[in-house]
Amino acid sequence: MLPREYDRSLARIVGKLDIPRLTSHGLRHTAATHMVNNAKDIGELRSIADILGHSPETLNLYAHALSQSRQAIVDRISQTPA
Repeated sequence: MLPREYDRSLARIVGKLDIPRLTSHGLRHTAATHMVNNAKDIGELRSIADILGHSPETLNLYAHALSQSRQAIVDRISQTPA
């Protein structure tokens, strides 16, 4: 299936369901944001970059999700016995 065919199908479905506009790019960005937000360490962030076909630096696009992840990591570290 070509990307434009997928986008057209998605647009038809969204139109029938009367929900806010959705695009394949928006879905990809949302999925990436959730993956970054739930990453447990730098290795997972690198894997996410690979999955998306990005360089690790490109994940800066999803920096808005990193502050939540950073706090989760700090919390986890503080609970780890020395």
